[in-house]
Amino acid sequence: MNRKSYKIKHDFLFDCEDTEIIIPHLDSNLSEKCELKLSDVLNAKDEDSFFELIGDNTSNVVIIDDIGECANSASERYKHFIIRCVYHKLNDRNINVYI
Repeated sequence: MNRKSYKIKHDFLFDCEDTEIIIPHLDSNLSEKCELKLSDVLNAKDEDSFFELIGDNTSNVVIIDDIGECANSASERYKHFIIRCVYHKLNDRNINVYI
């Protein structure tokens, strides 16, 4: 079942359960990786444009929080929710995700 929220353009991220996870920190020995900026994720129009951000041959993705700390605590919680959604979306495609 595909869930949709009202007037949110990144609904494509919300297709899995929101479970608490621990995203591993980047291993400095990892040579091949793609950096995925959180602001780019929020600007992606759909799932295709989201996956274009990381390319086809990527097996390791580092999520970069280029937004910084939010002034509003609800916005900060939403940002962390989006990060978890990105993790689940990529992990479901067997892509290693780091922060």
